[in-house]
Amino acid sequence: MVGLSNLTHVTKFVSITSNSSLTNLNGLNNLKTVDGYFKIASNGNLTSLTGLSSLTTVGDYFQLYNNAQLASVTTLTN
Repeated sequence: MVGLSNLTHVTKFVSITSNSSLTNLNGLNNLKTVDGYFKIASNGNLTSLTGLSSLTTVGDYFQLYNNAQLASVTTLTN
């Protein structure tokens, strides 16, 4: 997720889907707020939500499904 490290606020939505190369969410480390929904789905090799530790607010819904290698969501404590 190169190039997203300065992103702190999204006014619409975030959808991270169907990316078999994705193993973590590093690069989103500074993201704090998403006004709309946040969806993470069908990323077959995603093993960690590392990178979302600063996320505190999602205005609509948060959807997480069909990420077969993801064993833990403990990063989402905020």
